[in-house]
Amino acid sequence: MKPIKSFPFATISALLVALGAVSCMQAEDPVQEPPAEPAQEPAPEPAQNPVQAMDENGAPLFQVDPFWPGPLPNRWSMQQVTGIHVDHMDIVWFLNRPNGAEGDEIAGGDEEPYRMACCTKSPEVIAMDVDANIVHAWGDADHHPNWPRGLQTVIADRDGYVWVGGLAPQDSILKFTREGEFVWDFGRRPPEGVQMEEDNAETEVLTQKGRFQLDQDEREIYIINWKRVLVYDMDT
Repeated sequence: MKPIKSFPFATISALLVALGAVSCMQAEDPVQEPPAEPAQEPAPEPAQNPVQAMDENGAPLFQVDPFWPGPLPNRWSMQQVTGIHVDHMDIVWFLNRPNGAEGDEIAGGDEEPYRMACCTKSPEVIAMDVDANIVHAWGDADHHPNWPRGLQTVIADRDGYVWVGGLAPQDSILKFTREGEFVWDFGRRPPEGVQMEEDNAETEVLTQKGRFQLDQDEREIYIINWKRVLVYDMDT
């Protein structure tokens, strides 16, 4: 039997070499591409500042809330409010002067019939949060022997103390805890009945000490005394 086709030996050898090369190429591992890095999330945008309405000159605009704080609890009367102060925790402190109410406005007063018999005198130092919840309320003429009769200023400092001052001749600056416990008396009262002139250089005996401010960083009290400003140490 004759073969269908015949090839020279050289041709067969060349074919075998070529087949071997192809087999080696197929046996090699495929080229591995490096894994793709995971997609990174975009960096968060910086927090935006609270929106504040401004007028054409850049001054902040405010809107009055006529319903804040609303009626005080316990049928308390709102007399002469003064000395409004907002502390570092957004607590609003104010003084409620007792002599601002007429005798027939308070239940149990000295005149009848009562026009507002629903009401009673409130504590004279009141603190409330931004939602008008009362968080502190204390102070009156029976609270301390030297309680100011001409209430003017209240300041709550960062250390947890409340400073109360008045303008009557015998009034001074009193320091309390936030709960109303007495801590310190600035003193420097004139003798009872002594009238002091406005233009004087006295620093140890003062009237008109009720208008004051605290510099807590420098630990100093600034007192507006008639036509001058006096500075004292807060701690002594």
